[in-house]
Amino acid sequence: AFRREWDDTSGAWDVEPAAPGARRTESNGRDRVRISEIYCKVRIPPPFRSRQYFLQRSVWTRDGDGDGEILCSSRLPLEISAEDEAKGQGSVTVTDYLSLCSARNLPGREGEPPSVAVTLLYFEDTRLPSQLVNQIVACRMETTLVKTEKAMREHIRRARGKGADKADKAEEADGVDGV
Repeated sequence: AFRREWDDTSGAWDVEPAAPGARRTESNGRDRVRISEIYCKVRIPPPFRSRQYFLQRSVWTRDGDGDGEILCSSRLPLEISAEDEAKGQGSVTVTDYLSLCSARNLPGREGEPPSVAVTLLYFEDTRLPSQLVNQIVACRMETTLVKTEKAMREHIRRARGKGADKADKAEEADGVDGV
């Protein structure tokens, strides 16, 4: 998966189409909606155990202006099978997670080229001591944001090379699942 190419903490990043009957959300004027389920495992240095996540991802886009949103949230515990839970082999399961990435195209001002406004919202309870989380965020946030931006630009470059509809199908077929 593309995520493992740029995220060195990613131990697993498996994406599958959502199961029939999975939670759905309204399209709210968006042209395309793709729902998928994600299993990911994040390596954390000892003495702590790795974290595993069972997520549902919704990707919404509008063809007219190219605006889009990616929303990832924890899957409900009743949606996670015992077989899936066993994948982690001693990992801690994170059950409280939400992230949103929203991209909006903005017209250029007074002779300037158009630009893109990106909004990131992120919350999770890693079940680690808050002092450690604060230390990790202070030490790694800038590097993480730079790597994420670089990965997003590469994903856009790849998608533009394939065309939007073909890119969606290619992601599902070859595991290039974006960021």
